[in-house]
Amino acid sequence: LFHALRRADITDRSLRAGIVGLFQVASTLLTLKAQEGFIVSIGWPVRLLDMLTQRTQGEPQFLVSVSRLCAEAVRGFIMEVAISRALDHIDLWRFLLLLLLKSIPTPTRALWSGHGQHQREVESVQLHVWKRGLLWSLSHPHLLDCLGAEDASARAASGDSSSGNAVAEGSSAFWNWVLTELNSLAVDIAGGAGNRGTIARFLLDAYGTLLLNILRAPTPEEHAAAHVVGESFPQLSSPDPSPTGAGGPPTPEPPIRAASAPPSVGEEAGAMQYGGSVGSLAMPSTSAVAQLPPGSGMDPSRMSALSSAWCRVVISFLGFAGPSLARAQPDDAELRVIPLLKQTLLHARVPTLLDRAEQGPHWARLVIEKLVSTLSSGVNSGAPLSVVQEAVSLVAKFFLQNIHTLQRHQQFGQLWLMVLRLMLLFEKRGKDDRDAELEEIAAETLKNLLQ
Repeated sequence: LFHALRRADITDRSLRAGIVGLFQVASTLLTLKAQEGFIVSIGWPVRLLDMLTQRTQGEPQFLVSVSRLCAEAVRGFIMEVAISRALDHIDLWRFLLLLLLKSIPTPTRALWSGHGQHQREVESVQLHVWKRGLLWSLSHPHLLDCLGAEDASARAASGDSSSGNAVAEGSSAFWNWVLTELNSLAVDIAGGAGNRGTIARFLLDAYGTLLLNILRAPTPEEHAAAHVVGESFPQLSSPDPSPTGAGGPPTPEPPIRAASAPPSVGEEAGAMQYGGSVGSLAMPSTSAVAQLPPGSGMDPSRMSALSSAWCRVVISFLGFAGPSLARAQPDDAELRVIPLLKQTLLHARVPTLLDRAEQGPHWARLVIEKLVSTLSSGVNSGAPLSVVQEAVSLVAKFFLQNIHTLQRHQQFGQLWLMVLRLMLLFEKRGKDDRDAELEEIAAETLKNLLQ
């Protein structure tokens, strides 16, 4: 296989046969078991995958013709092996994802007619690999558990095994790498940074799917049963009578107060529906997260892995959302950023996930700091008033819903003052723009935060 796949004159048929053979052989070898355990190391396919992805450096188009096959082969391999053993080799996951990242057709890797049947076929392949390949793999429970083990090992190596305020790097490098690759791929698919709408549609799909699937915490069997991650999620409906961008400001929200305690993991009260369809990419709905296993019975290490993954993806999402929120005239797809932030940050399962995770106070602090920084930049850069009004309730609700976790952090006072200063900034924006409604909402929210 190695020598066949590295041939410079390999035909498309041989390449297809080689990829199918690679994953079929890998699935067979990795499930062989003797009395003392599994016979073949879980990292056996890494060298072959490395060779395939290295060829794309000099031949960017090398895997484009087999992109759909790559997605199905990777998916089948993961499902078959996960039945027998844990996929706990981080380099294996990295190369599986890299294979998918390098196989999606983009304008820099292949040429095709920009309209008609050819364009529709290319878009179909792009969505297939994006959803059935990349997002499905990134949401797999074995990957999240593997990254959780990386965090635990990093904390043990640094001597930080408590629920303190510092967290070792752990899985941070992996998430930084893969989320950066997804952002770059979305830009490449769109044909450049100027096509903001297409970029936003792909990335909103990615962040929404990943965040809600992490909260869903499915078993490997449940994850394998999903034809496409998020496929059972309905088209998005608006949470407000007058959604953002619909020609008027959102309906004023009731006073925001702190919850008396984090909700149980089984509670779905307060779960929000995200507003608006994002092109052909149907976003998840929190109603699909109702079948989560009870948090009281979940392994603490699993809770830590989920909270770490969720927070790192949220922080990356906020980094992407910043420029969109700061635009005075955002694209239609960019107007969906705040509703999706509400859906993912204010989900009823988030307070329990952060409260019961060992490093929960640290993760909650990082999210609130990034949220305040992102919204402050947006307000100062002239974000639309409708977006600013929705941002008021977003930051206040997240702070109050997670106040019990944040209070365990030694810098809680600073975090509280940070949120209060943001409310004053919202109120000032209302005064400067002579928007009495925004000024009133910010003032009332500020009072509730002080009570």
